[in-house]
Amino acid sequence: MGKLMRFLCSAVFCIAVALGMPQMARAADVEISEMNFPDQIFRNYVANEFDKDKNGKLSDNEITRVISINVDEKGIKSLKGIEYFTTLRSLECGSNQLTELDISKNIALNELQCDFNQLTELDISKNTALHSLDCGVNQLTELDVSKNTKLINLECSSNQLSELDVSKNTVLVALYCGNNQLSTLDVSKNTALDGLLCSGNQLSTLDVSKNIVLTFLGCDNNQLSALDVSKNITLIYLRCHTNQLITLDVSKNTALTRLECYANQLTTLDISKNTALTRLECYANQLTTLDISKNTALTRLECSSNQLTILDISKNTVLTYLNCGNNQLLTLDVSKNMALQSLACYSNQLTTLDVSKNIALTTLSCHGNLLTELKLNKRAYYSLPLETGQLHGSHWQGNIGQFHISNLSNVTEKDGIIKVTDITKPGTYQYSSSYDGTTLINFTIIYVDTENNDLVIPYCNKLFNDYEYKNLVSGTAITIYGNGSISTVGNTKVSNKEFVAYTDILASYNYSVNKGKVKASIGKVIVGITMSDTKPTITKNKIVDNEAAKIAKAKIKNGQITVTATGKAGGVVYLWIMDTGNKGVSECCPINVKLAPKKLEVQETTGNKASKLKIANGDSKEVKIAGFVGTTKTEDCTYTVTVDSKSQNYILVTTLDDKSFTLKGTGLKNNKDTKVSITFTCKENGKKIKFTATIIKSTM
Repeated sequence: MGKLMRFLCSAVFCIAVALGMPQMARAADVEISEMNFPDQIFRNYVANEFDKDKNGKLSDNEITRVISINVDEKGIKSLKGIEYFTTLRSLECGSNQLTELDISKNIALNELQCDFNQLTELDISKNTALHSLDCGVNQLTELDVSKNTKLINLECSSNQLSELDVSKNTVLVALYCGNNQLSTLDVSKNTALDGLLCSGNQLSTLDVSKNIVLTFLGCDNNQLSALDVSKNITLIYLRCHTNQLITLDVSKNTALTRLECYANQLTTLDISKNTALTRLECYANQLTTLDISKNTALTRLECSSNQLTILDISKNTVLTYLNCGNNQLLTLDVSKNMALQSLACYSNQLTTLDVSKNIALTTLSCHGNLLTELKLNKRAYYSLPLETGQLHGSHWQGNIGQFHISNLSNVTEKDGIIKVTDITKPGTYQYSSSYDGTTLINFTIIYVDTENNDLVIPYCNKLFNDYEYKNLVSGTAITIYGNGSISTVGNTKVSNKEFVAYTDILASYNYSVNKGKVKASIGKVIVGITMSDTKPTITKNKIVDNEAAKIAKAKIKNGQITVTATGKAGGVVYLWIMDTGNKGVSECCPINVKLAPKKLEVQETTGNKASKLKIANGDSKEVKIAGFVGTTKTEDCTYTVTVDSKSQNYILVTTLDDKSFTLKGTGLKNNKDTKVSITFTCKENGKKIKFTATIIKSTM
């Protein structure tokens, strides 16, 4: 009897299929309707992207072909209908208006990006294939990742999580859980961690002794009173500022290139073993000494608000930024720091300051001292405006009880800007050192010509004596960038980057004759751009080269020479400054003009575009994101990084700061070169740039 019933049931089923009974219609035939896809924006996206035959339905074949959905920043309020895409492997739905997200049917997912929404809960228990999860900037109060044992990257920052259990996520390489409410965090089981960011929580302890391959650790803005990083010898970037640290031992972290330990309670800091350091931020501690003689690679040092009485920076010759303000320094010697661009030495006990050797200096803040003398190089007259607020303090001319200057000689002052009338002579005045305006200090500004063989401008050394350059240049040509027009960056309009030079010779000469002024007829200074380094001919008081005009243009006004990219072509051109009256020297200087990309660009640390980057397996390379290269201001953007699901086994990406990342090759497929795909996304405006690198077999 049982055999008969099974036979009859089988027969009925076969007949039903053959006759195409309605109740047996394929469930995969999904109508693209408001019922199935209630959100109109998402519905339109599905119709445009996946309905290949445009019949208003999704066939089984059309559905199974969908492995990736990207609906970032489209204003979507609901993703209902996503459950039909059961073969989906990658879902990017960040920066929308989602309050819920049901992905229980999308069990093939290995990459989910749903950051910048309004999610209060997220169930990923069915998504056991997940490799990468970014759910940052939502309203999650809990997150269960215990079933997601294949997770490599977890980004859950800026939620409301009070606890996070990652003990089951043993292959986790990157964990970003900052800006939550975590009081504890156990990462002892996450021995593969390369990057850990747990900033902005309530952690009082953090044990990273088992995380011996960490290259980035960000544990700032917590309540840590101690931090042991002795086992983390591969650390490149340590960010532990704004805690309660009394001591910090980084002697074992010899690979460190960046250390941020400011706003703690440190009384000593030994960085003698950290010779690779390029950036040190140790301000707002209680340091009485700081020895940086071994840190010759330092380019940025911030040690303000300590108790330093001495600071020797003579060995730090590549330093470009120094802030040593609010200490107790009596003297400061910056004569060896010719690369210095920004100097802040405010609120110390300095009486004199000599920055005549620092020709690259563009920013100077030395208020809150008792300065009697300031020495500058003559070229600083044009590139370094002297402001009373930066020199001495706040300025309201003539008001009793406020800062003021008086008894000016060879000096003019307007709106807080001080100018020396004749830079061949000292400029003097008196300024008040107290708020009552009763204590006056005599102050002298001296502009000098610094004779130094180290200050040679390549290829332009003959111009050096006659023309004042705003910046020290390097290489065989000065490089400028531009697109030939005003660009909009964010909400700000910025002009093309320009190369600016200065000369004391004005565009024409005026002479006083018999109490009146007449224009001199003997000469006029002409500037122009040519393609050749051969001295050009002047035609009708112009230097004409039509081909060079496609690359750059030059003009002179009041002694300021400006070279601007035209945006029509790129290449090397030559700048000519010619005096028809032979009062000055005629010379040329090569200008390498590069047109700025209109899109975001991935660059190596050298500034070159990382278009065909190769990374040996096991090695690392650092890249940065440049926005509108060549403008005076790049976009202020914080980037998130997403590794393509197919690439996650071969590349590890660690965030260094808002725009910098470390790429590390972690594996090869069949020991062959493997291309990997990475996407960088600006959190502020959603702009993206996709980047492809190649992991190659190590030579070792």
